[in-house]
Amino acid sequence: MPRLAIANRTALAQPAAIVRSAAHDEYAVIAHLLLRANLEYRTGVSPAIFGAYVRALQTLTQSWANKDFLVAELDGKLLGAVAFYREASAIGFNLPHEWAGLRALAVDPAARGRGIGRQLTEACALRAWRIGRAAICLHNAPFQKAALKLHLSMGFARCPRYDIDASDLLGTIGDRIPIEAFCLDLRSAAARSSPFDLEHG
Repeated sequence: MPRLAIANRTALAQPAAIVRSAAHDEYAVIAHLLLRANLEYRTGVSPAIFGAYVRALQTLTQSWANKDFLVAELDGKLLGAVAFYREASAIGFNLPHEWAGLRALAVDPAARGRGIGRQLTEACALRAWRIGRAAICLHNAPFQKAALKLHLSMGFARCPRYDIDASDLLGTIGDRIPIEAFCLDLRSAAARSSPFDLEHG
């Protein structure tokens, strides 16, 4: 199966986990994983924002319409998860339908630093490329510093046209937190074979 190396980095020689499509009966495990992975943010935002964010994550896992969940698994334990949208327009915010999107990338705190977030993001990018999407996009809040560092290292670039505010995403009133949009151009990347390098292994 081809592996995708992004931003002129070689694919992991020994993947930290196996990335696969999640089964619908795993939604409760995924929801718990998303909560554990995001607990660190509860001190960085207001209680209203954090509470709305947690509710949004729970809603995300309860409805699988327009999206798939990918999970990273090792020895029968889920270490990470991400929601993959075949059409970014299903996320909303006027995102282009010819783009794919990802949301809620999460890695179990005990499994961080092993490349699992990168594996999940690469898997989403490869899926998007295989179905002919022009780009894949995501949104990042300023308190999600580790995710921002990861995505910039993988070649994602700012797309300020699609920036939103936390209140737009969570339906909260009062607290305003800018949520920045990023995208990875899949067509130009594939044409120049960099940052995309399809390797067979």
